[in-house]
Amino acid sequence: MRSGLLRLLGIVLIGLAFTSPAAALSADDDTASGPFYLRLPRITVPVIEEGGVTRHWTVVLTVELADALAFDRAKTLAPRLTDAFVRDLHAMASHAGGAGDPNLAVAKRRLMAAGARVLGPEALRDVLVQQIGSRRVD
Repeated sequence: MRSGLLRLLGIVLIGLAFTSPAAALSADDDTASGPFYLRLPRITVPVIEEGGVTRHWTVVLTVELADALAFDRAKTLAPRLTDAFVRDLHAMASHAGGAGDPNLAVAKRRLMAAGARVLGPEALRDVLVQQIGSRRVD
């Protein structure tokens, strides 16, 4: 009885030794297929009217990426991606005038276009607005 258990244990251990780590992942494993999200640092842009700052827009963004390769690229290019987003939001803010809060639909369209310019058109699936706010400067 004891030798039978030892023999079975030996067979199991040999089987495990010849199993590759990749084979241990099942086809249903979500870690290999995504989704892939990268949260960016908070962005604050001034709204300038009549030569002075009248309010600040603050936005927290997360980008959804197509695959692991796009995620790695976005991590590497995060400073460029953030710069592109700041530039587009700043351009929006300078055209907003006294409009107050940013237009979310327009902002998402502009941010998607800016992200596609940095990462490539197939890498970016969506720009998710986690927080958005406008604060008046007195």
